[in-house]
Amino acid sequence: MKQWVELYEAHTRLRSVSGKGWSSELRTRLRALGEAGHCSRDLFRRFSNKTQKTGLEEWKISGERALFKIAGSRGAELELLVLSNFKTGYIHQLTAMATGIREDGSPWAVAVHLPDDRDHARGADRQGSGACGHAALHCHIGPTLDTSPKLRVPLPALHVVDVIDWLLSQLASPGFEAAPWADVVDAGSEKLDRSQLKLSLYPAKRTQ
Repeated sequence: MKQWVELYEAHTRLRSVSGKGWSSELRTRLRALGEAGHCSRDLFRRFSNKTQKTGLEEWKISGERALFKIAGSRGAELELLVLSNFKTGYIHQLTAMATGIREDGSPWAVAVHLPDDRDHARGADRQGSGACGHAALHCHIGPTLDTSPKLRVPLPALHVVDVIDWLLSQLASPGFEAAPWADVVDAGSEKLDRSQLKLSLYPAKRTQ
């Protein structure tokens, strides 16, 4: 259980480390999408915020539907919603989702969710039966988000901008791959001497 406790704690911490700069970075991604022809060129301007009297900022794509063009799909729609603290940038809630129809007429959906934690005392950020089956930061991939069984894949503690990078890497690659393998290797992130890895395809035999 230790890994799931640590993951939940990491998801909680990531809300406060996001800072204030993420909104500009998100606009940069949306602007690049428009320039690449995946969506309207003004989409980045439509990602705007409304500040409530409570100090909560609601960020979302305003106006008409955010239509999105990707290969293999008749059409798609992009949705972004972020609830944050006006002064600190603390992330209370995050939803990044894309839905569409494939060329064969079947639906598809991909989404990343971080639940609203404003009622933390009542467990608002602790949904489902536990941190394994319903990790705080998780993604859905399927025909729709309501199709049973509702499968959720836990994500590591990604910054809000990294979440968007992951989503775009699924939809608009190769032009929107945030970590190309060539760059990863050049950065020295893969210095493993595989000859020294003592791995086995089969579990070790248990001794009686």
